[in-house]
Formats: sequence, C-alpha cells, structure tokens
Amino acid sequence: MRLVFLSILFIFFSGYCFVANAANITDSTVLENMEEELNKQPLKTYQFLMTQAEQLDDMSADYKSWWLLRKAQAENLLYFFNRFEQTVQQTLAAVSQQSPPKVLINLDIFRGMILQRKGRYRLSESILKKAKQAALKNKFTYLAVLAKQELAFTKSLTQVYQTSLTELQQAYLEAFALHDNFLLAKINEVYGAIYGYMDDYGKSIEYYQKALASYQQLGYPNHQAEAIFGLASTYRYWKKYGLAIEYYQRYKEIINFSPNNTDAKFYAAYGIAMSEAEQGNCRQALPSIEYAIKLEGLIDYKAELYKRKSQCLLAFGKLDEAENR
Repeated sequence: MRLVFLSILFIFFSGYCFVANAANITDSTVLENMEEELNKQPLKTYQFLMTQAEQLDDMSADYKSWWLLRKAQAENLLYFFNRFEQTVQQTLAAVSQQSPPKVLINLDIFRGMILQRKGRYRLSESILKKAKQAALKNKFTYLAVLAKQELAFTKSLTQVYQTSLTELQQAYLEAFALHDNFLLAKINEVYGAIYGYMDDYGKSIEYYQKALASYQQLGYPNHQAEAIFGLASTYRYWKKYGLAIEYYQRYKEIINFSPNNTDAKFYAAYGIAMSEAEQGNCRQALPSIEYAIKLEGLIDYKAELYKRKSQCLLAFGKLDEAENR
C-alpha cells in the first residue's frame, strides 16, 4: 500500500469545520451528512472532496462509495455534466450489493437523471422505479420522494402529463408529512416544468416562483439557478419577452457560483439572444447572437441562432450577408 497522505487540511463551510486526514478515510460519517453543505456550497465542498482524491485506493469500501457518490453529486450541482457521468460510472464499478443501500439508491437516481438528459426516457423510468422501490423497501422516505419527483419529470417529457401529476401529488403529500422544504421546493419546480409543457404558463410561473422562494430561503445556488432558468424559459414561450430577458440575465449572474460552467453560460446567452430576436428587437439581438455563437454550445441550438441572425439581417436589408450564413 502506498504511503497515505498525512497532512491535515482544514476547510471551513459557514462556521463548520471538516478535518481531512488519513484517519478518517474509513469513517464515512462526514460524507453521509454532507447533503446540506453540498447544496449550499457545492464548489467548496467539491474542493474539500478533491483533497482526498489521491487517497482513493486507501479508502475503506464504504468510504470510497460515499466519496465517489458525493463527488458525482457536487459535479452535477456545478454543471460539470461530463465529469458527473464519468464519476457515476466509476461509482458503479466500485459498489457491490454489500454497499450502503443509500449509496445504491442515490446512484440509481443519478443514472436515471443521466438517461433522462440523453432522451432515453423508458430506461430512465425503469431505473428510477427501481430506486423508488428500494427506497420504500428500506423506509428511506426522503429518497423515495426524490425518486418519485424525478420519475414524474421523466414521464412528463414523454407527454404523459396526467400520470406525472398523479405521481407528483403523492410525492408532495409525503414531502409535506416530512416537513421537508427542500423536497417541497423540488416538487414545485417539477410542477412548474410540467405545466409549462402543457402550455399553462400562468400555473407554471406560479410553481416556479414557489420553488425559487424556498431555494432562496435555503440558500441553495444551483437550485435557485434552475428555478430562475425555468421562469425565463416559461416567459419566453409565453411571449413575455421583457420578463424572459430579465430572468435570463438573473440566471447569467447566479451561475457564477460555478466556475468554467460553459453549458450554463451558453444557455443564458442563447436565451437572451433568442428572446430579443423573437421580440423583434434585431438591433439588440444581433450582437447578442454573435456573442452566443462564439460560446461553446450544442449544434442544434447554434443552428437556431444562425437562423435568427439571417432573419435579422434580412430585416435590415442585408441580403448578401444573410445568404452567407
């Protein structure tokens, strides 16, 4: 066994002190109780975790599984989605049926989220159902509610809205019984997304605002950002472009909690540019479109930006420039 890194590192989170040294890579208590700090300060918590990266081979099996899980969770909160997926795969390779049930259930929720983002909804539903059943079997109500709200969101992406709302209502009642404001906020956020998909924009805004208010009270930056982005997108689809731009600007500011967050920066710029173009404000939209195009982003979204740019150039009578786009 290689030499263990023995130095002691103190990292302070809102008055709370973690001590990272060789002695604690077998006791996973700190990691098990890290949920609040992850949500409040994902970057600092991630930095703390990474101080132990070189000790991975020396960790006990349970500590290693919790460490990898928390690393994945931090990466997801920081929008490091490629790293998140890689760490989830690494965790899958490290766990066994003897691993802590909470780790295995959380891992399945993460797997469901990854598949959901890739559009593999049927497989996502299957894994999230597995997570829900395991949580119920072990009487982990908190995790069961998390799985249920992700399951409801996944179903809504396939336009199975009534089933999604039924699943979500059950989750809401359970979260209410737990007096868990975070779970209630997560559920309100999913309600906001579902009603947006159903074109009931007024209700969508109402639920997103409820979620945002709770996240602000809790002090969770990632979740605030997600709710703000939901509001911006809903206002854009509702054709309330002034409000859409206002919330995209707020999103652009709040995502600064995560450095080198290229995905979120692109979506903020894309949202602003598209809202200005759809509003018919081409004079403002053209520089916004140029800025968004220069950022790293998805090809399909950039194609929409180029299309809007051509339309704006045509509106200014710049036919030659439009034809060259």
